[in-house]
Order: sequence, then C-alpha cells, then structure tokens
Amino acid sequence: MDIKETKELLAAVKKLSVDVIKGLKDGVQFDDINILIGNIDSIKVAIEGIGQVDDEIKDLDLNEVKELVGEAIDLITAVLAAVKSDLPASVVE
Repeated sequence: MDIKETKELLAAVKKLSVDVIKGLKDGVQFDDINILIGNIDSIKVAIEGIGQVDDEIKDLDLNEVKELVGEAIDLITAVLAAVKSDLPASVVE
C-alpha cells in the first residue's frame, strides 16, 4: 500500500490553511468565499480518498514515515510563513 491519499490530504490541508490565513489577514470579507471556491478541487480530491487514509497509516513503513514527516514539516513551515507574512515586525518578533 502507498500513502497517496494521506499525502493528498496533507496537501489540501496545507493549501487551504495558507490561503485562509492570507485571505483573512484583512479581516473577514464577503469575497473570502473565493478562498473555498479556489480550493474546491484539492478539497474534493482529499475527501474522495479520506476513507483510505486510516489503512495507509496502519501500513506505514519507515520510508513512508520519513516522507510524511517531511510533508508535515512543509505544511507547518508554510502555515508559519503565511502567519508571519505582512505582519508588522513588532508582531513577528
């Protein structure tokens, strides 16, 4: 078994999280719905395979664990970068 569905889920979470963080920096606006619309394809792909994620996680080998850890680190790094972007220096420090 591979980890395709788990990676797709992480990718969707990463993209949606970063887009939501960046989109809401100016406050909640009516047109923020475009964030969801712009992510609909990645959300759809992730949801379609979400039922297989549990089995993929149960069947991980060491290389797959390393790969998923790398994906998780990339996700966290991207979210932190989005949070820090366009904030005054005093808030980031």
